[in-house]
Amino acid sequence: PLSFEQDFCSFGYVGGDLRLNIDFTDVKGFGSDTDWYLFDEVSADIEVKNRGDDDINNIIIRWGLYDTKTGEFIIDEEENDFDLDKSDDKIINVKFKIDPKDFPEDFNEGDFDFFVKAYSDDLGEDVQCNSQKETDVKIKRDNDFVILKDIKLSNAPKCGETTEIRATVWNIGENTEEDVYIKVSNGKMGINQEIKVGDLDPLEDKKITFSFDVPKTMLIGAYGLEFKVYNEDDEIFENDNNDQAVFVSEFSLNESCKPER
Repeated sequence: PLSFEQDFCSFGYVGGDLRLNIDFTDVKGFGSDTDWYLFDEVSADIEVKNRGDDDINNIIIRWGLYDTKTGEFIIDEEENDFDLDKSDDKIINVKFKIDPKDFPEDFNEGDFDFFVKAYSDDLGEDVQCNSQKETDVKIKRDNDFVILKDIKLSNAPKCGETTEIRATVWNIGENTEEDVYIKVSNGKMGINQEIKVGDLDPLEDKKITFSFDVPKTMLIGAYGLEFKVYNEDDEIFENDNNDQAVFVSEFSLNESCKPER
């Protein structure tokens, strides 16, 4: 486990020529800004500036998500080195996924910091290094929230045939959930199925499969299946941001169906 709290640089902030700025530009999923949910995909711009009077070569950026409770990095990445002329700057875009498999079952949403450092491998980290820590990062964890991931069709749907769907149900909340179930629907196809999932412990996942028949009378075109995840009280799961556990899987019907009119 690492022991640093303030400075990511091995020898502290030295040199003074490299400057850093972090901007979290996009979050795909249920989160936003620096509040992220499990499975979110985060994009960040890391800007490095050379404010010295000399060129700096072989600058390396190391960045990651740090667990202050365990003293270890959940994410630990390094970018290819680059050079910066004096008074020049460069923006590196990094993307990462908040993978639930990387987190302990008992984690708290405020246990994490995001660290970045830039140093010169040419001059040495003890000569030129700067780091920045973002302490506002949270991995959101609502009391009760179950979601659906990896919705996949086993084959291309065709009119008059049966199609199988596979998906994974995840409990990303703090509480154990009982009698979880999913409703799948598509009005045009007459699909209205209920899939029993059962009980889910925190950070537990279960695979589900179900099949549906595509009517021979369907027209060629784009369609979608709607999935709603329910709790034992027959209510759709909802997080603290009022986002409901509702998901849509889109697919197309091909030439085996009736042409559009």
